Amino acid sequence: MNNLYENSEYIQQSFKYIGLTMYETKCYLVCLSLNYATAVEIASISNVPRSKSYEALISLTSKGFLEKIQGRPMKFRAIQPSKILKIQKDTMLSNLDKAAVELEEIWNRRDHADDQQIRIIQGSQSIVDAGYALLRKAMKRVIIGLRFYFPDELDKLLKVLFYIHQNGVEIDIIIFPDIKKTIDKIYISKLKKIANIVEGPIPVRIIVVDYENMLLNAPIYRNGDIDLVFSQAIMLKNKNFVEMMDKSLKLTIEILSNKEEE
Repeated sequence: MNNLYENSEYIQQSFKYIGLTMYETKCYLVCLSLNYATAVEIASISNVPRSKSYEALISLTSKGFLEKIQGRPMKFRAIQPSKILKIQKDTMLSNLDKAAVELEEIWNRRDHADDQQIRIIQGSQSIVDAGYALLRKAMKRVIIGLRFYFPDELDKLLKVLFYIHQNGVEIDIIIFPDIKKTIDKIYISKLKKIANIVEGPIPVRIIVVDYENMLLNAPIYRNGDIDLVFSQAIMLKNKNFVEMMDKSLKLTIEILSNKEEE
C-alpha cells in the first residue's frame, strides 16, 4: 500500500490541486483499494498517525470522497473516483469562472493612471531604442511619419517592420519628400513589400502603435538644419488621444494616396 502512494506523484499533485492534504490523500487511496475499512485499519495501512487519520477521514467524508458505514466500529468506504472527481472538476471550473468575473471587476475599477503615461526621452539613441521597443509590441497596426531619421536608424527600422509584418501587423508610412530623396531606392523598394508608403509634408517624426501608444519627435533646428544630436521625444500612452491621432494620420494617408493616383 505504501508503494501505491509513493509511486503516485501525479495523483498526489492532482489531489493537492483540489485541496486534499497529504494525509487525506493517503487515507483515500487506502479506502479506494479496499471495500471498506475502519479508522484504525486505514491509519495502520496508510502510515498516517491515528490522531490525524480520523481528522482526515471526517474531512474526506464532508468533501464527498468517502461515505460512512454505521456500526461498531464505524467503517469508511470510498466514493467511485470518476463520480467524485467530476464533481470536483465542475466545482473548480465554476469557481474559476466566478473568480474571473470578480477579478475583471477589480481590474476595471482600478486606477488607470498607468494607462495614461507621458514620458520625455532625450538623445537620439534613446529615442531610436524606444521606437524600436514600441514597434516590437505592435499587434494590429502601425503608422510611421518620417520627417527625418537618425543615423543608423533605417536598418534597425526595416528589421523590426519585417518582424511585425510577419505577425500580421498593418503598416503605413508617410515620408517627407526631401527625406525620401536621401534614402536608397533599394531600401524603399524593400519597405514597399511590407508597408503602404506615401509622400507628404509630415511635420514630425511619429510612430503610432495599436491606437494607444505614440512616440512623437518634433525636429529641433540649428542654423536652418535639423539637429539630430540634441533631440527630445514624447512617449505617450493614452487611448483616446492616440486613437484620434491615428484617424487623422490615416485620413492624411488616404488623401495623399489619392493624389499620387491622380
